[in-house]
Amino acid sequence: MKKTIAVVITITALAVPTLFATPLNLVGGYGPWQTGTGGEFTFQSPGLSGIIANYYSGSKNQDTTVADQPNFQTFCVEGGEYISSSVQYYNANMSDGSLMTGVHVTYGAALLYSMFASGTLAAATPGYDYANTTSRTSDAALLQIALWHYMGGQDGYVAYDPNNKYEAYANSVLGALDNTSTGVSGVDGVYVLNMYDLSGANAQDMLIWTTPDGGTTVMLLGIGLMGLVLASRRFSIAR
Repeated sequence: MKKTIAVVITITALAVPTLFATPLNLVGGYGPWQTGTGGEFTFQSPGLSGIIANYYSGSKNQDTTVADQPNFQTFCVEGGEYISSSVQYYNANMSDGSLMTGVHVTYGAALLYSMFASGTLAAATPGYDYANTTSRTSDAALLQIALWHYMGGQDGYVAYDPNNKYEAYANSVLGALDNTSTGVSGVDGVYVLNMYDLSGANAQDMLIWTTPDGGTTVMLLGIGLMGLVLASRRFSIAR
C-alpha cells in the first residue's frame, strides 16, 4: 500500500524563486524508483510547482498515484542520518550544504544532480535510463553512491571509484575540481534541503535543483516542515 508523509512548509524567500506555504509529501513508499535503502526518492509539493516545472519529465511526476502534482525525484547527501517514525514533526532549511557533516555542495555533486534533474544525464556519456525499471534502479544506486562520494565520502564512499560511471564522468568534465567545494551559492542551481526534528537533532538532507539564475544567489530562510512520518528509512545504499 502506498504511504504518504504529509509535511507543511512555511517559507520566507529573500530572492527568486519565490516559494509559498505548501505541503511536502514523501510519496508512494519512497517513490517508484527507490532502490535498496537509497537511490531516488519522490517528494511532492504543489507550492514548489515553479521549481519542479523546470525538472525534466523523467525526473518529475514519476508517482502517478499522487492526487496533487507535482512531485520530483531527489537523492540524499548524508549516509548516517534518519527520518524516524517516532518523530512526528520536522523543520528544514534550504542551504548550500549538509548539516551533520558540514559539507558544502561540491562541483561534482552539483554537476551530477543538475544533469539528472534537467534530463541531460540521459544523453551524457554515462547515460541515465529514465525509462527502464531494471536499468533505472541500477543507475539510481550508482548515482546515489557518486553523490555520497562527492558530498564528503558519506557511508564510506571516500575513495574515488573510476568504475562508477558517474564519478568517472564528473572527473572527466571537472578534473581535480570534481570533489571541490563550490564555495558559492547554488552552482548549477543545486541546493541542499536540511531537515531536523523539533529538538534540533539532524534528520536527512536531500538535494533540490532550481534553474540557474545567472549568478543571482537564492537565499531561502525560515522553511518550516511539519509532518507525520508514517515509516522509518535510513537513506543509504545497502551493500
